[in-house]
Amino acid sequence: MTEFAAELDHPRRIYQLPNGDVLVAESNKPPRGKQSFSITNFVAKRIMTRAGAGTASANRITLLRDTDGDGVAETKSAFLTGFLVDEKARGRPVSVLLDQRGGLLVADDVGNRIWRVAPK
Repeated sequence: MTEFAAELDHPRRIYQLPNGDVLVAESNKPPRGKQSFSITNFVAKRIMTRAGAGTASANRITLLRDTDGDGVAETKSAFLTGFLVDEKARGRPVSVLLDQRGGLLVADDVGNRIWRVAPK
């Protein structure tokens, strides 16, 4: 087993495009409203923070490209953003797929929607 890409922010799902590029849905835990104090909530928050889920979510689709065919992604770039507005989650991408017309479908579990991004 070898590492294809590193320094991702909670990768959820990956999808390989026909040209070999890889899309990664990066998102952390869904936002929670303000909770009252309890021992359970206090302990859960500490555990989630140690596990890396206590940080802000990237909420983006990232494009990985293996430019030389060696099985390692040499480039990493933000492909689809806009799920965060003023640091508030408008959406949380959890999965991606190409549709029959070449559009990108993005499942969003904050807005409970599937977004379609048309090809350029």
